[in-house]
Amino acid sequence: MKLAFLSLKSATVKLWRSVTLGFFIFMVAFVMLFANAFITAAKNKVENVILNGFTGHIQLRSAGSREGDMVVQYTPGWDLLKPVEPGTLHTIREILTQYPDVHVTRLCRRAVSLEANGKKQETMLIGIDHGMDSVKEAFLLSEGAYPSLSGNNEILLTKEQASLLGLGVGDTVKTVTKNRYGLKSEAELKVVGIGDYIMLSLFSYQANYTQLSTVQYLSGYSAEETTDILLFLPDTQDLHGMVKALSADLSRNGLDISVTAEEKLTSEDLIVADISFDEDEDEQGILLSTTEEMGEAIKAVTGTLFVVLNIFLVFLMIIVSVLIFNLVYMTGIERYREIGTFRAIGFSKPQVIRIFMGEIIAVSIISTILGILAGTLIMTLLNRLSVSSPLPFLNYIMGETLYLELNPYQMLINLLVILGFSVLSSFLPAYRACAVDPAEAIRTV
Repeated sequence: MKLAFLSLKSATVKLWRSVTLGFFIFMVAFVMLFANAFITAAKNKVENVILNGFTGHIQLRSAGSREGDMVVQYTPGWDLLKPVEPGTLHTIREILTQYPDVHVTRLCRRAVSLEANGKKQETMLIGIDHGMDSVKEAFLLSEGAYPSLSGNNEILLTKEQASLLGLGVGDTVKTVTKNRYGLKSEAELKVVGIGDYIMLSLFSYQANYTQLSTVQYLSGYSAEETTDILLFLPDTQDLHGMVKALSADLSRNGLDISVTAEEKLTSEDLIVADISFDEDEDEQGILLSTTEEMGEAIKAVTGTLFVVLNIFLVFLMIIVSVLIFNLVYMTGIERYREIGTFRAIGFSKPQVIRIFMGEIIAVSIISTILGILAGTLIMTLLNRLSVSSPLPFLNYIMGETLYLELNPYQMLINLLVILGFSVLSSFLPAYRACAVDPAEAIRTV
């Protein structure tokens, strides 16, 4: 207790030293809080885009569909996906009536070529069903409108696609594909909106929303056939528990179930011929997947970006540690007489080191807490004011509104990391400064 009191008193002897050290630590805590809040918000944004725009929480597909990831660039072939047959779809619907809290919708996807003004681009065309308003959470509209779910032959283009094809809202684009029988199928679609996918457009991701009926027509499917059945669960729903329960229900009703998380697709599984006939090649059964494995490729890429940002934070801490090292070392030189006095009146070297380290720890804790409080206050204010993203490229990452997510657990981690770096960077100079000969110290007092 006595040493702690001396540490606090020592910190106030030359206030400018403590303020200088505290300022560095305050800024590090402030920057780290903002950076971690940004990383958390961006990672959650990626997951929400994949969840709301493509996968839902759970996906049911035909066993004839062999794809390892629903959100990859979709250009390996014309006929990678197979439809869920009407009888199977009816059985699934009957089973899902047992889960009234689960929202059920459909997607129908097809690899197509967009053609206009003598140019073309391969893309994945996604037909959305009624109740799929969640795509607005994934696609940020910059002009026009979203496709009417009660209409047909409308399409959303990304800005990159619109620029490449020389199209604007109100223009038409030709879509060309091969249907389930390997025959050429095409349609003229009206561009009703142009925008970008949040996060995904940073990687030139190419996919387009249209009505379900449009993709069914292009694919040669009936109105009761679709490639994907999506389940959106309540927030309190246990995802893995739901997978087990649903698998058991489907099996009891005579459906052969494969849970993709338990399978490892090989490259041979994903090789498809240019022409196939569904009637001859359909596999019986249902593939059951979750959002955890669907979209892994995009999550891995964005995860790499977040790792790079964390490396930047580590370098920031190293730079600040060097500053703290130099500051404590110079402080030890300036306070040579003070150290000599402590040693001359009977304090041992470990006790003097503890006084110095106690001073550093006290300044570090106070400064870090102030930095976290200041950052929390500013972020809370920004979130409540719904401030627009200050830089255009942030629209790709955060959407139109800047929203940073506070994580109390991360705040504690920040405090411990900063405190650890501060202690480690200040121990050696404190040890060297306190390694003074008492006899020499007496002569300098």
